[in-house]
Amino acid sequence: MKKIDHTYKNFNIDKFLKLLKNFKSTSTDDFINDIIISSIDRFNSSDDEDLYFHMYLEELVTTGEFFDKLKNYFTINHFYENVIYEDGYWNGAFLLFCKKDKAYRLFNVEYERNSNDVIYLLDTIKSPTDNKTILDDKYLLKILDKHTKKYWGDLYPEKPWDEVYKEFDSPKYIKVKSSNFFYEKKYYEKNYKEALELKHKDRTPDGKIPNDKTPEKKTYDGELLDGKMNGLGTLTIKDEYKYIGIFKDNLFHGQGTFVSNNGDKYVGQWKDGEMEGKGTFNKPNGEQYVGEFKKNKKHGKGSYTFSFGDQYVGEYKNDVYDGKGIFTGSDGKITSGLFKNGKFIK
Repeated sequence: MKKIDHTYKNFNIDKFLKLLKNFKSTSTDDFINDIIISSIDRFNSSDDEDLYFHMYLEELVTTGEFFDKLKNYFTINHFYENVIYEDGYWNGAFLLFCKKDKAYRLFNVEYERNSNDVIYLLDTIKSPTDNKTILDDKYLLKILDKHTKKYWGDLYPEKPWDEVYKEFDSPKYIKVKSSNFFYEKKYYEKNYKEALELKHKDRTPDGKIPNDKTPEKKTYDGELLDGKMNGLGTLTIKDEYKYIGIFKDNLFHGQGTFVSNNGDKYVGQWKDGEMEGKGTFNKPNGEQYVGEFKKNKKHGKGSYTFSFGDQYVGEYKNDVYDGKGIFTGSDGKITSGLFKNGKFIK
């Protein structure tokens, strides 16, 4: 079976809705990993080292085509777009209706020239007639334009909104046809040939590939409860990493030390298998982050020291500078003030 066929056939709508429950925004890359792939039963990424399939899946999801193929679960309509800067910043949005929970969800994708794309869930509407919401273009466009004003208004708080607005090319969202989003088959055959040819290698519920003759890579020495890693233990995955610390239901949870084979080392707190809380992350090139984490990302207060001598001390949000901070260059130059989305504002 082709990998894409397995993806559609084994999409788990219940997992998807559970993962969306508290979702607001993230990078499109993380959305694919944490939401989409995590919703596909027995998905195996071991044969996608070059990320051909991952990139193909990201294209399908951000255009809405992925959901359009899953007609048993979704209908998709109301497509919108705007252009902030012609040379590298625009948005695409669509309204997704889920037949399982009878809810409408308005997704917006921000595309950047440097590929730091972000996906937002701007609104979730259940039973529009019951809560007297008129689900039409006027209502949806109002939400989208409000998003633009909030994002860019926060980015340039020192300027009046009218002044900021005039700098954009076509900032007002307009309704477009699905053909503006959906690509033709030839486009995918040309640009994602490797992804389309990938075959699915099935996995059993415990994560193994049937009839796989590869020697066991995982070794564990520690406490168990009901057959699962619980308590203090050491987990070693050959040629990948070693973890020494606390486990809960097979996940890193509590204080622990993680060392990867590429030289990365994290010492700190974990929650449900992810770095969360206070910790120290060291890279083999000498770079170091000391501070707070959330869902594997730098989030909260922390300091980052670069290998070439630069240092940032301040607040982070979703892995980038965001809030009050001080950046000290290797030449001694100091930049102090407010940062937003990794950029100095004032």
